[in-house]
Amino acid sequence: MSTFDISELLKLTDEVLKNKKKEFIRPERALICFNFLVPKGWTQTTDLDHFYLAVPTLSYQPNGHMVIHGHDKHKLCFAPDYCHLINYRPGPEYNPSFRKQFERKWEGYYS
Repeated sequence: MSTFDISELLKLTDEVLKNKKKEFIRPERALICFNFLVPKGWTQTTDLDHFYLAVPTLSYQPNGHMVIHGHDKHKLCFAPDYCHLINYRPGPEYNPSFRKQFERKWEGYYS
């Protein structure tokens, strides 16, 4: 059985610590993604206004480009939030399952 020399270990440890490279932090990045439902043929002509987890009253409509989000502003727009342009309502040309899910999500906000 060999004996263990702690002084040798401490010497090696000191060498590693002296030569250790500084670890720099990486820059933070944010991805902002707006993926929302719009009527067929809609095109954006002005800036978008964003409302999160709320539908403003009908009197508050500075332009027709207001997006209603079904999540808070720190998350991206993906299903099943059904983010949409204000007053967007899926009609009978859409799948009944899609319409039912959309209404289930938003009926409380619009009533």
